[in-house]
Parts: sequence; structure tokens; C-alpha cells
Amino acid sequence: MVCLVVIFLRIFKLWEPTVDLLNSMTIELGKISISVWGLIEAIIIMTAIAVTGGAIGLGIGVGLQKIGSNIISGIMLLISKPIRQGDVIAFPKDFGGASWGWITQMGLNYVQVATRHGSLLLIPNEVFVTQKTENLSYDDSNIRLNIPFGIAYESDLNKAKTLSLSAASSIDRILKIPEPKCLVMEYGDSTVNLELRVWINDPKNGIDNVKDAALMAVWDSFHANGIEIAFPQRDLHIKSAVPFKILKDNAQPFAKDSLKNTGNKRSEGD
Repeated sequence: MVCLVVIFLRIFKLWEPTVDLLNSMTIELGKISISVWGLIEAIIIMTAIAVTGGAIGLGIGVGLQKIGSNIISGIMLLISKPIRQGDVIAFPKDFGGASWGWITQMGLNYVQVATRHGSLLLIPNEVFVTQKTENLSYDDSNIRLNIPFGIAYESDLNKAKTLSLSAASSIDRILKIPEPKCLVMEYGDSTVNLELRVWINDPKNGIDNVKDAALMAVWDSFHANGIEIAFPQRDLHIKSAVPFKILKDNAQPFAKDSLKNTGNKRSEGD
């Protein structure tokens, strides 16, 4: 509204006369004399400071709220110790595309987490307090890997379990104690589904590469010993069929009849 009034006065060249008029008008407050124009200027400047200060204060408040939250969360992490430097943790993949990493440093505002991708994630402390985080090495560094696979129904199930355990034992990083286990999980539509469960104690060196090595060893062992790794397939069974006959030279009688009719017409025309 004030801007519109100023623009109006400027356009019609009434700004200076208006200022002079307001300057000539005074308000007496005891021994103090204040011009109306001076009072208007003071009100505008106090209002501007209040608006600007409020915006700055809001921004500072939001920033301090986050900082304070992270500092308090950091103190809680140091006291309760759900995570420690060197721990291997799993988290959602929205953190830089990685699903796990190990803690390299814990700071006042954030935790540094190294990943197998070669990146260093800076995760705010409050994430570890407010969101679900799995500490894979809280009690010790041993973690169990579950490796599912399926075989065809025609395969020897006991032989497949024995071969898969032998294949797992051939991987250096897979622990002998606790010993690997192979369990039958379910009878699927096209496969008998099994799960190989193994333990490692060096998750920093990678998890997926152990699964890859185990599956490759199982693959080679199964192929060498006639165990079929199944794939989805469907069998078609025809319950009943409608009998039908195949007529040979189907068009021949029609052709003969046509010739006969043509011949008759020609003889009649002759």
C-alpha cells in the first residue's frame, strides 16, 4: 500500500510538495517537537527492521534447531553407544546408493561412513537416533549371509545339499565355525528352493563378493555332478479333443459341376 502511494506521488510530481507539507506539520511532545514526516520515516524504518529481523531469526532458528538436534543426538550416541567407530552398518540405499558401510569417524554433528563404492558418506547424527539402522558388528564382527537358490524337482535333493555345503567350504572367507548350513525353504512352482547360510568375519572386505563366489562354486559343482538349476517352465496338458475330418480334393466336385453346367449351356446355345 505504501509503495502504491509513493508511486502515485512520484508519477504526478506530488512527492516533494507532500514531503514539504509533512515536514511543516509538527507534533509537540512536551519540549520535543517531531515533524509528521520524521515520524512516518521512523515507523517505516522500525517496521523494516522488524520484518527483516523476523526472517533472519526464523532462518537462524531452523538452522540452530537442526544443529541442536544433531549435537544432542551425537551426545546420545556417545552415551548409549549403539554404534561405534569401526562398526559395519546397513542402511537404506538412498544414502549414496550404498546399502552398507563402516564407520570411520564420529563427530559432533555427523558420522563418517566409508562404503565399498569408494565414497565417504556424512550422515547426520539424528539419522541414527530417529531412523532404523542395522549394526552388523555390534556384538562381534561375525555376520551371516543368506544365499538362496533353486534346483529342479528331478534333481537329487540330498546330493544337492551336500554339494552346496562342500562348495561353500571351498571359499576362504567363509568360516568353518559356525559351520555352513543348507536348508530346504519351500517347494516352489518350478523349483525346490534352498538357502545356503554361511558366516564371515570381515564384512569390510565386501559382502556381495562372498555371495558371488559361493554361487559360482555351487554352479560349477552342480554342473559337474548332474544337478539341474531349474528355471520357470509350464507343461500343457490337453484333456480332450474334438474329432474332425480332412476332406481331400475339396474343390474338385465343384469344378466338375461347373464344367458340366458350362457344357450344357454351350450345347443349348448351339
